[in-house]
Amino acid sequence: MRFREDAELMAFFDFIRIKEASDPRLSVVFHVANERRVSPQAGRRLKKKGVKPGVPDVFVPIPSRNYHGMFIEFKIKPNKLTDIQINFGQQLVRHGYLVCVAYSSTEAIKILEDYLLFNRV
Repeated sequence: MRFREDAELMAFFDFIRIKEASDPRLSVVFHVANERRVSPQAGRRLKKKGVKPGVPDVFVPIPSRNYHGMFIEFKIKPNKLTDIQINFGQQLVRHGYLVCVAYSSTEAIKILEDYLLFNRV
């Protein structure tokens, strides 16, 4: 299941890299590599460095509509958001960010295009 999600995420960033030429704003979109499996010692170090559970997979730091930016969490059906992800996402919404869930790269691309449609260069 993890590899399917990785494949969808990579396909999404293939799209981003292609579209950057026509929309340079996309060069700031990035993946939050928060899904590591590490030893307890490394986990403690990461936590001290500020890594937090529940952070969505992708950050789009481009203001659009009434939002400061957008986060996208990638999931593969039938997986659902965890309680930690839901709570973190609710905090982001309260701070003025749009938070979405995508179940494929195609869906994530549509979410991104719809979001940016309101803020064309």
